[in-house]
Amino acid sequence: MHCGQGIVFSNCRSWGNSDDGWDLFETDYSVVIENCWISIVSFMRRRALLR
Repeated sequence: MHCGQGIVFSNCRSWGNSDDGWDLFETDYSVVIENCWISIVSFMRRRALLR
């Protein structure tokens, strides 16, 4: 995620994503995540590995 400056996730809900809820790998600037919930992450990948 090569984004600009000033990114803020506030009071967000993230679910069913493949890894950590937000893809912050290789982020160029700080990203603020406040009062957010993440659930059911890595679900599909884990399910595929169990087969």
